[in-house]
Amino acid sequence: MKRKLLCVCLIAILCLGFAIPASADLLWEPFDDAYYQKNYQTLDYMNQTYIVPDGQTVNLYEDPVKGGLMKTLQPGTKVYAGPYGTINGEVWASGYAVDDWQNEGWFRLGRLQKLYSHEDFVNDFGDSFASCPDKLTQTDIDQEVLTWTYPGSGTVQDAIPKEALQTGYNDGILEFTHLYTDPNVGRWGYVSYFMGLRGWVFLDAPESPDAPVFPQLPDNTVTDTTQEADPHSNALLWLILPVLAVGTVTAVIIIRLKKKIS
Repeated sequence: MKRKLLCVCLIAILCLGFAIPASADLLWEPFDDAYYQKNYQTLDYMNQTYIVPDGQTVNLYEDPVKGGLMKTLQPGTKVYAGPYGTINGEVWASGYAVDDWQNEGWFRLGRLQKLYSHEDFVNDFGDSFASCPDKLTQTDIDQEVLTWTYPGSGTVQDAIPKEALQTGYNDGILEFTHLYTDPNVGRWGYVSYFMGLRGWVFLDAPESPDAPVFPQLPDNTVTDTTQEADPHSNALLWLILPVLAVGTVTAVIIIRLKKKIS
């Protein structure tokens, strides 16, 4: 009985996940990260993409406390942010450059500009969504259907090839869970899932790379524009200072002893 109840609950959760036009991806975690493994219970989590703003650079570190500069991210670099928290008075996040996901590290979140996302769009315009009766099949397209991160973003998320609509998956029918009508009366349909792909389709021209562009503005501003220094350099300084002090005192004592002996 308990197993049956658990199965029913899981099915209900999965159905709900597909019904809501929001990302249901598994949360990313840093790999082989000593600081994260030791402190993950004190960290919060986001699933957001940021960008290094014009005129700014962002350093990627091995550790938010010990430092260890890995690389410097240049303006225009998109950065994925996962776990984050306030560390020594600054907000740090763990993540990676989208075009270099194998190099994970920590960065000061205040140096980045948040990109407007599908989730933000749903929060801002979800009340205007309607059900979408439109459907696409292989006879409706010549090459591929483009999906966008959100209506008017100008950023392609996925491309669904015509061949995908020739398979037996979902009877070869591309369906949309929600309809959004933009300020120019353009019609957008949301694909919640199709062979692992998702996104918004410009229904008036589903294959066109020239869908209308009216990107939304992010809701945060960059708060840290000072030149960065590797926190590890400060830690080394505090380690070196006591050694230098002891060495200086020892030298003075030796000099005085030599004077007394002579």
